[in-house]
Amino acid sequence: AERARAKGAPAATEPVTLVQETGNQASFLLMLPIYRNDARIATADERQDAFAGVVYAAFRMGDLARGVYGDDVDRLDMTVDDAGPVAGAAGEALPLLRLTPSPPRASSAPFRSEALLDFAGRRWRLRSTAVDAPTAVKRTATAVLAGGALISVLVFGLLQSFAGSRARALKLADGMTHELRESEAHTRAVLDNTLDAIITIDEQGLIESFNLAAEKLFRYGSEDVLGRNVKMLMPEPYAGEHDGYLSAYRRTGQRKIIGREREVVGKRADDSCFPMELAVTEVMVNDRRRFIGLMRDKTERKKMEQLKNEFVSTVSHELRTPLTSIRGSLGLLEGGLAGELPGQARSLIGIAASNCERLVVLINDILDMERMASDGMSFQSLTLPLMPLIEQAVEANQGFAVQHEVRFELVARLAEGSARIDPDRFLQVLANLLSNAAKFSPAGETVDVSLRRHGARLRVEVVDRGPGIPEDFRARIFEKFSQADASTTRARGGSGLGLSIARALVERMGGEIGFCSEPGRGSCFWFELPEVAAGAAPLEGGVTPGNETDGRSPAAVLRILHVEDDADLVRVVAAQFGSSAEIIEARTLSTAREAVAGKTFDVVILDIGLPDGSGLDLLPVIQGLARSPPVVVFSASDAESRLATEHEVAASLVKSRTSNERLVQIVRELAQPGA
Repeated sequence: AERARAKGAPAATEPVTLVQETGNQASFLLMLPIYRNDARIATADERQDAFAGVVYAAFRMGDLARGVYGDDVDRLDMTVDDAGPVAGAAGEALPLLRLTPSPPRASSAPFRSEALLDFAGRRWRLRSTAVDAPTAVKRTATAVLAGGALISVLVFGLLQSFAGSRARALKLADGMTHELRESEAHTRAVLDNTLDAIITIDEQGLIESFNLAAEKLFRYGSEDVLGRNVKMLMPEPYAGEHDGYLSAYRRTGQRKIIGREREVVGKRADDSCFPMELAVTEVMVNDRRRFIGLMRDKTERKKMEQLKNEFVSTVSHELRTPLTSIRGSLGLLEGGLAGELPGQARSLIGIAASNCERLVVLINDILDMERMASDGMSFQSLTLPLMPLIEQAVEANQGFAVQHEVRFELVARLAEGSARIDPDRFLQVLANLLSNAAKFSPAGETVDVSLRRHGARLRVEVVDRGPGIPEDFRARIFEKFSQADASTTRARGGSGLGLSIARALVERMGGEIGFCSEPGRGSCFWFELPEVAAGAAPLEGGVTPGNETDGRSPAAVLRILHVEDDADLVRVVAAQFGSSAEIIEARTLSTAREAVAGKTFDVVILDIGLPDGSGLDLLPVIQGLARSPPVVVFSASDAESRLATEHEVAASLVKSRTSNERLVQIVRELAQPGA
């Protein structure tokens, strides 16, 4: 190959034996140099600079001779030896070809001829022998002619073959180069037109490719980053940790981000930082490891999430708080606080109260779905006995039973049986199943509630005797906004979200929910939770229905500070207490601070979302008092309620989930009447 490159001409090797050779034929390789198109190759230096490779072929001398002479090759007596390179010293001759007549013929005085031929940088020696003496002179010319013809044909065939091979090689190379360029152009077009930023790096973290979306995302040109460490696109502390991570991965193979999608922070050319999603995959190319990173800017999505959270917060406060006031006011009117109502007025009040409850449930369901979809719903994980909670749920939902003229009955109790749950969410699931069972049961029927062991799980069942679930609806029953019949919403109420929420809540607590139904005979909805060893923790807020009040009379007049910016709600709560409590109103955080500094209170009812700050900022002031009253947080959103539990409050309640009667009950249980 070196001779072919330097001379710019075909170069033959000394005789070789091919790996695939099965006989005893000698062979040689002939190499033809290939140079770059349009390159100058007049001098050795130019040829070296333009050299692109060689085209070579292997030739078996016996096969070549047979191809030239056909069957006549068996009547020839000829040898071809390789005497060494043309320019070198003559060495030991190596055999290339041996032709002997078949059958052999005796010759007493054979006539021999010999000639030298320089071929492709090698010197070949040709010898020819007449096959019998009488015709030696006659055959001499023929033998010489035959030998010369053989060599001429060989040389011509080889040169023609290599000329064709070179042309084919150049054509093939041009075609492959064109295809490669087209493939690269296609790949580049795909990469540059994708919406995601795509970056590839090697094992050392050096950037090897940087598509157009990556240029836009990081505000670097590809020429600015290729060959540089990818940590230039990361802020601290990620940049400082990246090389160590790659080194540890090469050493241990332990993956932390490869094959996973996660949210990280990127750094642009102007040093500004932004949130992005990152997914990294690993590939092997020519036995070399490469990492491909796909990135997507989350800045706009974060803004949208912030707007959505603000909207949810606004809905929570601006809808839930007025609805709580409306519901409480209607309840007081129905209870006769304003005197006996005429029959028609009582009917209208009942309609208003019923639809208010429906609206409260709908708003709660929609907000719950939003929080679960965004993973914004917080969960407790407490080991609690289930039977007391089931009894509490049955009691708390008696209103549904009365409204639909059915009875809730506990048909199977389990004295011992605990699970790890969020008690509020557990009660929410049961409330949904009980309300559905009441709505779909005929008047006068019984809804059976039970708790049983089912293997290693505890199974809660709610059985109704309604019409059952249509076969074609069963597959969709746990989907959002699903109703068996469009008229169901109007006839029985409901948003079609309850069962979807129930399934999500049960699954978050590690359980499973399902149903069985028989048309015309009712349905059984059940959910199962893994049973764990008993070790109950107190309910959130430390309030349990039916707690004793240390012997104090609930009829004593209480002094209560109600910190709430909605004056209507304050009046409704005050009306609920009636003459049993003195309600001091504070609509702002500053007013509340002044109130606790100047007066003593038995209980503080505290809203969190106040015009001039968070109600939680009042807690240190209250807790610093010589006689610190219990605090009941009464907030518009679940998130605020959860946040309050971290501040050692006595109870944390959500307005739309807590009736005014329940609020009054809890306050009275917690109250410590003043001196």
